[in-house]
Amino acid sequence: MRFSGITPLSICHLAFYSLIALYLCAFHSSSETPVLIIYFSGVVAELLPRWLRRLFLPEILLVTVTALCWWLLVPPQSQEAMHGTAGITIAYWLLIPSRLGMLRWVLSLVIVELLLMSRLPNTGLATLVAVPIGLAALGMDSWLAGAIPARASARLKTQIAHSIVRWAIIPVCFVVIIAVSVGSWVVKEVAHYHVTHKAAANQGSKFGPVVIGLEESLSIGNHNSVDRDPRIAARLTWEAGADPVGMVYLRALALSQMSLDGSTLSWKPDSSLPLKTAPPASHQPTRWARILRMPSRTDVVLRPDGGDATDLEGVVVDGDNNRYRPLLGEALRSYRVDFDDGQLEADVNTLAQYRTVAVELKDLPWQEIEDARWRTVSPERAATLIRERLQERCNYALENLPVAAPGPGGVLRGFLFGRTEAERRGHCQYFSTAAVILLRRAGHTARCVAGFASIEFDDRGIVFRGLHAHAWIEVVNAEGRWQRFDPTPSIRNELVTEGIKLDGNSATDAQEAEPEALLPVDKENPESLSAIAMNWWPVSAIFAASLVFVVVLVIRRTRNHGSKDPRLAELQRRNDDLMRLAMTLGVSIKPATTLSEIATSLELRTGIDLHHHLDAHLAARFGNGPLPEPWPIEALKQAARVKPSQTKQPTTPS
Repeated sequence: MRFSGITPLSICHLAFYSLIALYLCAFHSSSETPVLIIYFSGVVAELLPRWLRRLFLPEILLVTVTALCWWLLVPPQSQEAMHGTAGITIAYWLLIPSRLGMLRWVLSLVIVELLLMSRLPNTGLATLVAVPIGLAALGMDSWLAGAIPARASARLKTQIAHSIVRWAIIPVCFVVIIAVSVGSWVVKEVAHYHVTHKAAANQGSKFGPVVIGLEESLSIGNHNSVDRDPRIAARLTWEAGADPVGMVYLRALALSQMSLDGSTLSWKPDSSLPLKTAPPASHQPTRWARILRMPSRTDVVLRPDGGDATDLEGVVVDGDNNRYRPLLGEALRSYRVDFDDGQLEADVNTLAQYRTVAVELKDLPWQEIEDARWRTVSPERAATLIRERLQERCNYALENLPVAAPGPGGVLRGFLFGRTEAERRGHCQYFSTAAVILLRRAGHTARCVAGFASIEFDDRGIVFRGLHAHAWIEVVNAEGRWQRFDPTPSIRNELVTEGIKLDGNSATDAQEAEPEALLPVDKENPESLSAIAMNWWPVSAIFAASLVFVVVLVIRRTRNHGSKDPRLAELQRRNDDLMRLAMTLGVSIKPATTLSEIATSLELRTGIDLHHHLDAHLAARFGNGPLPEPWPIEALKQAARVKPSQTKQPTTPS
């Protein structure tokens, strides 16, 4: 089959048609299969011979394929699948077969898409990637609207490769550069607005739930049990060095601000200062790990406790040096982190806030539990002594926790000063809260930290589930660094997974997602690579189809070049010179104008007889005549300048 439909216009339409398909597969993953089927049917329709196009075969193919996809592949309850299928159908209808002036409607599609996406919850700013596509399509259409008629009026029979470079590739590159620059600026400004207003909102409102099993605040006293969701929240693999031993802590947030709400006591991050760009790491890591982070509703950067370096760009920090990355929480994300298990440097200018205790707690019977030695020993020793005291006095429990006593700090009064063991029960948040308050009352600098702590190892690394959400504390040691202490009893590890059956590397029956589909990228694990690649098969398929199309185009171009008769090419070049001269002299040339009419008009305008040259050219093109002499271009120019007023017009016999 001869691909008669390959023109600069059709190439531009196919390029933007492919971009729209890629966008829909990326942001409407439920519609991948129908989008790809309709996309490939559109490519086939665009490459059909012209005589089949006249029979409305592209339109018939569109209606048939779309109806089958809508009937067989689009679930009626999936709005995302319906959205993506409708988008590629409209793109097919507008762009296939290629017609001049239709490409500009891509910008209208982008506007409609952004309006629809803005009405959906949890829509990410990444959808603004459609803006450069629409702007580039508008610019490309404007260029083609002027270039193609001009080229047709001159009847320049140039080779297809030259046409693509001159009329498509160069302007497309130019317009895309401008469009991407404008689109990037829009995304940057909106992202800045998003981060700024999110920080402002956090100052006056409670943080919402985030990663499975984890919240952006610790609040003890308003619940009777702990979330034990077994679904995977993150995975961690290390790149080199010895395997970690024992508990592995995955840090999320440092919580320094304490607030009381009746008998409930809560900890929150310091939101008194605006977010700022994250400083460079305090040291050069020698050991790296990779975190695979499940989608969530937070932009918190998870990292191993004690590590401060990541390979993420655009990270910002708050007053507690918590790290955020705009748009990080919206999709499955893998990134490298510092795995040196060091200690973070403490900022001496901010240490005062980590020693304050709410005045409402001063009336609690602290003398029953406090020890005067805690004020005289080092912070590390004080943390150890307080941990031992809490574990001796209080019991770890996850369910059926005691009801908080009325009044300020009632939950803490029951946990620390209850008369029976049944009253002195709580989970990690109780132990961490009590330890920080006791350390601060002893004059030491301390804060709570929220994250995950897991001892669940498999052959691919460490698994962190919602039930592994944990709280521990940090104390500024004698060397001026934040040092981790975990006041929670070790029985926590047994109770956390009680009743949760793990079978090898798979999740429990209660887990909704298969962890095998969420593996981190690991060059030494081919199964990991194949699993991740499965999530990108639509992009790979479209890329492969585009590559095949380019290869076919190059082969066709090479064959045409090899079979091109140099004699006919020379004739065409000379005829083009004559047509350009005629246009310069004011001869009206239309697509239907013949070479004989051009020669006759030039004879009348210049007085030079061109019949001999015309007969020789016609004989060489349509017969076996020898290659004629070139047209007397210079003589025609000279004659036109000498006798401009002697232009004759053909007369009609009366």
